[in-house]
Amino acid sequence: GDDYALQSNFVDQAYSHCFEVRCVPSNNADDCLCSLRLCIKIPNEYPSVLPFIQIVERDGISDNTANNLLTHLRNRLTKKLNEEMLYHIIELSGNYLDQYNFIGANVDDTPKGNGV
Repeated sequence: GDDYALQSNFVDQAYSHCFEVRCVPSNNADDCLCSLRLCIKIPNEYPSVLPFIQIVERDGISDNTANNLLTHLRNRLTKKLNEEMLYHIIELSGNYLDQYNFIGANVDDTPKGNGV
């Protein structure tokens, strides 16, 4: 009985790990105008299946930009299946945010920088 109760409280049996990471523009550390926090869940079958990525907090970018980032990550990571891709997620996110590191990016979806 007690063992089962403990197991059901685990994050999700389909995932081995879950962590959060804060991403900022990769080349503008001193002048950071946007950032986001990702929740990344690592499936048991990783890396033959993609991690589950969710944006839990965003600052300085619009909803639309955030959703586009998730699509961009899925597209790029699909090419990396069966390889280690966690560092790649952070790197891609930072490069993506480079394009939106300007005042007003939270209302303007047009990339201005020289990211991806």
